[in-house]
Amino acid sequence: YKTTTLANLGAKLPIGFRGSVDYSTRDWTAQEELLVGEAIGDGGNVGHYCEAVLSVLSGTFGGMQVWDGDKRLVSAQGFSIALQSAWMPDVLTAYAYLRFASNKAPLKLQLRDPDDRGKPFEFLADMGSLEVRLPVDGCITWTHELLQPVTMGGRKITRLIMGPQKWDAIKHIHGNEIMSRIMIIASSVRGIPEFDERVEDASIDMIGAMRLSKADISALAEGVEAHGLGPIFVAEAKSPKTRRPFEVAIPWRYNDFFD
Repeated sequence: YKTTTLANLGAKLPIGFRGSVDYSTRDWTAQEELLVGEAIGDGGNVGHYCEAVLSVLSGTFGGMQVWDGDKRLVSAQGFSIALQSAWMPDVLTAYAYLRFASNKAPLKLQLRDPDDRGKPFEFLADMGSLEVRLPVDGCITWTHELLQPVTMGGRKITRLIMGPQKWDAIKHIHGNEIMSRIMIIASSVRGIPEFDERVEDASIDMIGAMRLSKADISALAEGVEAHGLGPIFVAEAKSPKTRRPFEVAIPWRYNDFFD
């Protein structure tokens, strides 16, 4: 992958949806704020927050026109259904860009100084400097040679073509950290050479994933993180006491991210 910043990338999607990488936002007024609140409802996981905000504030998402001025062309439910086939890096990039475009103010994070006994301090994260990873020459996949081949469907599987997840996958990831990691790996499989599957159609179910060795699970987890595309929700802060830099995760639930 290659890297850029959210500010330099602008209103673009890393991979693209329905034949286009273009993205546009709507003006965020009190009316839109109310619509967002209605869409969020009683809350949900981070996937629900992303969909709710994007369904109201996205003018276009790739090749899908969501609003025409003040006229909604795609319902909230229709937008959610359409988004299931979108790439996760595109959805998260649009979500991050919406925060950057709608509110130029830095994101306020309440941190604790690791070099001063956890003393609290406020850190201002510049959203425009957020790192975004982009595919090189349109290539979104990488290959993992299985350390311990497995048998699926009566065939010996020796390689997995890995890549970004579809947005639908985030709604099905649950459970403890170990189970979530296996589910992420399963939903990141984009090709199985022995089955001659295309990037769009490839999949590996949880039964297949559970056959993978511990060594392969560890290697794949590292690979998924290392080859990940889209925004990296991490900021570099500095200890007020020692000025030593350290990384902090940027929270992206609605109340933390947009207020």
